[in-house]
Amino acid sequence: MVGQKDKHPLQRRLRNTPVCILCARPKEAEKIASTLKAGEKVAGHQISPTYKGLTFWFGAFTLADGSELAYYVTYSRRQGVQSFIVDASIILHTLRPRYVVHSGVCAGDVIFGEAGINYEEGKWEVHGEEMVFLPDWDTVRVSAGDMQSFAEYRPRTHYGDYLTGSAVRGDAERVFKQAKSVGHPRGVSGLSNFRSLAERQLRSIWKPAHSSSSNRSHHLEAELW
Repeated sequence: MVGQKDKHPLQRRLRNTPVCILCARPKEAEKIASTLKAGEKVAGHQISPTYKGLTFWFGAFTLADGSELAYYVTYSRRQGVQSFIVDASIILHTLRPRYVVHSGVCAGDVIFGEAGINYEEGKWEVHGEEMVFLPDWDTVRVSAGDMQSFAEYRPRTHYGDYLTGSAVRGDAERVFKQAKSVGHPRGVSGLSNFRSLAERQLRSIWKPAHSSSSNRSHHLEAELW
């Protein structure tokens, strides 16, 4: 457990590995580990009961100067924001990687962002015979340097904030229309958990748009998870 850290040599190895690639689902992690040719695979229960149900793949990137940067690939045990938060918190608190890469389904593109919201924040009210959702979105922001310039000058990369929620949504187009109706300061750049939409619809969402906003409900953009 957390209080018994580093008793297992593999846990010490994980804590000494600077890069964590954290995926949303086991199948995604397995695919990424295979693509990166991460050769060593370890079941979490071999390390500690804390990591039961997880798997870790070890590998290393070869940098331009010839040195190596070690990494491991793992995942959240269950899809969804709440489950991801729990597993990510455990991994980050106990293993303390220097760098974390969250990799998911991005239709082949890479999304860079420094802020995010949960599209499910708000309340439902009965208006006549209809249920109406009244959003109360708040934005969490973390500065990461000049990430926008970094993303703008590289192929198949996009910059924007993240929109996420606990459910896979089949009505993404409606959600984004609602987002645009309340305004968004940086433009929509992606999509979270809306995997049922075709890539051509995602392309239209990625087109930047700009508008001003005056309250926290207006700070809305999107993630492609």
